[in-house]
Parts: sequence; structure tokens; C-alpha cells
Amino acid sequence: MAKFVSKEEEMAIVKAIKKGHSITRVAKDFKRSKRTISKYAKANGIESIRLQTKKATEVLIQTSKERRRKNLEEITDIIMKGFRSPDITSKDIFDLSKSYGVVIDKLRLEEGEPTEISNSNVNNTNMVHPSELTKEAVETLAKRLRERNGSS
Repeated sequence: MAKFVSKEEEMAIVKAIKKGHSITRVAKDFKRSKRTISKYAKANGIESIRLQTKKATEVLIQTSKERRRKNLEEITDIIMKGFRSPDITSKDIFDLSKSYGVVIDKLRLEEGEPTEISNSNVNNTNMVHPSELTKEAVETLAKRLRERNGSS
């Protein structure tokens, strides 16, 4: 048979929950079931700790996602500055290209897009075909490669 909860005990339960104690801890302290503690919390307008935790987790996930996206954008800026360096080597171009590919994949993951390019979604990418490069860009790359290799 259920044990009666006095008004004083109910107020003590509510006070403990408002202090931030978990439903489980309050239930143990008062030798009551978690269901009983939850019932009195709800009756006194206290939001479920589980619901508060869920909301906090959702905020944390969203904040983390925004922070990761901001970090990836900062990394992209650093990579782009590296490409504009006058002292860039072919190894640097190779390394920066790989890094940029990883960042693009991570950004796609954050946006829920596929990270692999298949025949079905090849038209949805931002790939640049060599024929789309400007003459100046090709000449600059060729000049840098010749300088690196010691030929003119």
C-alpha cells in the first residue's frame, strides 16, 4: 500500500528538486519511488529534469555544430591564403589541396550532404574543370612549376 505524502514532505521534495537534486537522488533521500517524486514535481510546476537535460543537450549540439562550422570556415581561409603565397611549392599545392578536400567533406557532413561524389550527384559539386581555369592562373601555375624544377 502506498505511503501517504504529507504537505511538509511534499514541500521538502519540491525544495530539493529546485536545489538541483536529481529525481533519483530525491527519491532515495525520501525513500520514495522516482514516479512519486516526478508526480509531485510536475504538480508543483517543476519541469522534468530529463526534459531540461534534453533541451540543454540540444543547445549544446547546435552550439557545437555552429562552432565546428566556424572553425572549418577559418581553416578554409587559411588554406586559401596558402594557395596565394608567392613561395608555394608543388608539395604545398598537393598538401593544401588534400586539406581543402577534407574541409569540404566536413562541411558537407555538417550540412547533411553526401561526402562521396557518385555519378548521380556529380553535377551538384563545385568542381573546376581545367578548361575553366583562366589563362593567367594556368600561366602562374606553370611558371611556379618551372621555377621549382629549375627549368625556364
